[in-house]
Amino acid sequence: MQTRIKAVYPYLDQFKIIEPFGYATKGIPGLDIVINGKSGKMMKEKFIFLSRSAGLRFPLKHFVLCLEGEVVDESLPWLELPLFILYLSLAELLPISHLEDCLCSGRLYTSGRLASLCYSENLLSFLEKEFPEDKILSSRLLNKKSGNYQFPLEMLFEQIPYFTFAQEKPTKLFLRQNARRQIGDQPSSFG
Repeated sequence: MQTRIKAVYPYLDQFKIIEPFGYATKGIPGLDIVINGKSGKMMKEKFIFLSRSAGLRFPLKHFVLCLEGEVVDESLPWLELPLFILYLSLAELLPISHLEDCLCSGRLYTSGRLASLCYSENLLSFLEKEFPEDKILSSRLLNKKSGNYQFPLEMLFEQIPYFTFAQEKPTKLFLRQNARRQIGDQPSSFG
């Protein structure tokens, strides 16, 4: 089984879109997360902690989640929720298997709180224009005037009562020069 999802993440005072992907095999059971060509050990441990806290039972498969391309460390927390949804979907623990037409952004907290990104009007307009058929996976709190269909996370996770939901606005990450030196490219022009 394999799938991918579109993830939106803040970068400086704007946003970027990346497509995390993953697959499950019958290999040695476990989870690998590959980010920026390195192991995503901290994120993996958070996923395992949350899964155990929620009492989730995973099939005996080997799960691999990957981010292609460079993402600065300060933006990685906003990719936790899409990767976690990808992981749970591959394990068939969520009532959704087709994620290719879904957009998501959000952070995970060890308390069980899942915080989706609070989408700005500019970002929603951009997403509507560039990805008109895609669903936005977000908290019911999202108040939007966008043509994109919103699929509430609360409904997606209703069979797992451990999790609670919120929305957060991104904070300014760090100085522009430092970020561009780390990434080596220009951010998108919406925000």
